[in-house]
Amino acid sequence: MKKCEKCGATFGDELNFCTHCGGALVIPRDVEIKSFVKKYLIYLLVGVLIIGGVVTYLVIENKKVADAQKAIQDYQLQKYIDEQKSKANTWDLQIERGWTWEKDGNYTYIRGSVKNVGSKTINYYKLSAEFLDSKGNVVDTDWTNSGNDLKPDSSRKFEIMHKYDSAFKDATLEVSEVR
Repeated sequence: MKKCEKCGATFGDELNFCTHCGGALVIPRDVEIKSFVKKYLIYLLVGVLIIGGVVTYLVIENKKVADAQKAIQDYQLQKYIDEQKSKANTWDLQIERGWTWEKDGNYTYIRGSVKNVGSKTINYYKLSAEFLDSKGNVVDTDWTNSGNDLKPDSSRKFEIMHKYDSAFKDATLEVSEVR
């Protein structure tokens, strides 16, 4: 038995079209199968749309998070660069030529002056001295510092006093810290 899809009239298996409305005749099981397939295709389509929407939402939110993290990193980097630009550096302080090293009694003295050749005020500096033997090996070290502001293009005298050792044959100086 076949059934009309449009009007629901039933006919024998020999006809393919309804004699009442002209609709296609199908075996009732075909109607059930088509209905079942149609129903699940709709479910499948809705599911795909929902999953697609969720994936799109997650991608967009992930991009927002990544953009926010990049903005934070850029801000931190710019802040670090700005801080570094405002700080004095060891090359902003030069030990002026003509410093002396001499022995006086049981002590040795290194005397000279430093000059701020940078564009920023130096709030603190540390000068390090190395006392070397005849082979150039470091025998001892000492240092001096100042916490008084040293404005650009200004100089200040320094002195490093250290217990004398007969192994001292030479001395070197370097600016080891500046703030």
